[in-house]
Amino acid sequence: MYKLDSDSISKNNNSLKVLNVLESLKVEEQYIQSITKEPESLIDIACKQYGQILLTNISDELYHFSWNLLEEP
Repeated sequence: MYKLDSDSISKNNNSLKVLNVLESLKVEEQYIQSITKEPESLIDIACKQYGQILLTNISDELYHFSWNLLEEP
């Protein structure tokens, strides 16, 4: 059974916003293969797919940005 209280609706709306942001950050596999400066990362993604398309390709810039966030104190 689903809740229809304002807190649940707010959480759902926030989740949808996060999904939209994530959707906007991904790029098509053929495109990223043609422009990447990190081809070894694509091999890693392909190996982890296990025949399914479960992982998302992102731009090199987003990849480096994410790593920089993790490295900062």
